[in-house]
Amino acid sequence: MTALTAKSLDLSRVRRRRLSGLLPKSRLALLVIVVVFIFYGIMLWYPILDQFSMSFHRGLTLRRIWVGDMQFQRVLQDRAFNNAIGVTLRYVLMVVPATTILGLLLAAVINSFKNIATRTVLVSLFFLPHIVPLAAAATFWKTLLAPTSNGVLNGILHVFGLPTSRWLLSAETSLLSLALVAVWGGIGYAMLLLLAGMQTIPDMFYEAAAIDGASAWQRLRKITVPLLMPSIAFVVVILTFGGLMMFEPVYIMTGGQVSHEDKGGPAGSTSTVIWLIYQQGFQNFKQGYAAAVAVIWFFVMLALGLVQFWFFSRRRVSY
Repeated sequence: MTALTAKSLDLSRVRRRRLSGLLPKSRLALLVIVVVFIFYGIMLWYPILDQFSMSFHRGLTLRRIWVGDMQFQRVLQDRAFNNAIGVTLRYVLMVVPATTILGLLLAAVINSFKNIATRTVLVSLFFLPHIVPLAAAATFWKTLLAPTSNGVLNGILHVFGLPTSRWLLSAETSLLSLALVAVWGGIGYAMLLLLAGMQTIPDMFYEAAAIDGASAWQRLRKITVPLLMPSIAFVVVILTFGGLMMFEPVYIMTGGQVSHEDKGGPAGSTSTVIWLIYQQGFQNFKQGYAAAVAVIWFFVMLALGLVQFWFFSRRRVSY
């Protein structure tokens, strides 16, 4: 009995030592940690939980009425929500593959330069569009895509005798125009991440493949892409989430000053889910409806993220 008691005391001492090792020794440091947790709880977690609560209510923030799942039923039966899902998914399917593939090819080309100075200059030039503020980039591209003959792109098409386009004013080309801007701004980001991943691949694989007579395309397809799969997965997931949350280009480039239609036009061709949340919550003051859309979209994004992680984890190759 005494031996068991001594053993239990030793175990309790070990647990106390482990717990004391996790806690800061300074009371000031402990106070700072507690304050940070409280700050994040108020500024981050409370709004998130409040959105879940608001989705089951109707009315403004201070005058809520419990309605159960009525808001979710309205959302699922709303044609505007179904249209917004289709627009957002089409936008993601246009932006993510194009940005990833072009970023990969660009990274492979830059990685072939052995001169560090040349490589640094090229990386800086192609990464520059990504650090341009999105509002400034969207305003710049709205000028380039002006539908009149004074528009830069239409002027270039006219010089070469090609038919001009209405770009942002056409339901057929408006979403494609927004995707073009996103690819322009995202290639440099994808290139930088993939180039960093390429630096970790040992040169001996490429040297062995070159001895066997493999071409540059074969080395890229058989060596670089399989060993670069974790970096590619990260780029795809980040670009997908960015596309699913796209809002600023819709607000700046389509509707409003561009045409007489509401933003998200023409004919709702660029009305994404995030724009629908903003429109219903801050313009129509239907906060419960907007919160229900946000909750549904949160679980859609979570499911897509898990599927992507599962898909890429099965294709990971180690060396």
